[in-house]
Amino acid sequence: GMLPAPVQQTMQQGKPCPGTGGAAVAMGAVMGGAAGAGAMGGMYAGQQQQAYSPQPQTMGASSGFMATASPFGQSWSQYCTQEAPQTDQYNVLSGRWGECLAWAKVFEKRNPNWSSDPDYRSGGPSFQVIQAMLSQSAMGNQRQLQEAANTLEAMCASAISSGQPLPVINQCA
Repeated sequence: GMLPAPVQQTMQQGKPCPGTGGAAVAMGAVMGGAAGAGAMGGMYAGQQQQAYSPQPQTMGASSGFMATASPFGQSWSQYCTQEAPQTDQYNVLSGRWGECLAWAKVFEKRNPNWSSDPDYRSGGPSFQVIQAMLSQSAMGNQRQLQEAANTLEAMCASAISSGQPLPVINQCA
């Protein structure tokens, strides 16, 4: 389906990701050392965010993507369940659950063999995120949230295929 016009607008404004792999780090270097890091939101914040890559290893007893480590030191399950799922004014999934879904798309892109991982037999990383989100949601909100998640997933896929940073997290896959 077509994405809402404002969503397409937002996506066209993004700068393309330079090459593949280490893109964000390269961008900091291009912008010139500390100045580049400053432009990326402060040296420390920038480095912490850039160093994160979604990992296949899970934390704790549960399995699948929700059990993997988020950039915030907790598992995605711990991080996301502290906040009810949210959508923005275009009904695109936002907030912690939006971040999680976007990173799941990054994970799928960076780990092309995820489909052979037993943790993902029941469904891919992004599918698992959406299922976990719906299990945390009031019945009356589930249809809207499912649509919001589908829209974000489509936007992420489009960003990945056109080499743009992903929405919500503003990171290249």
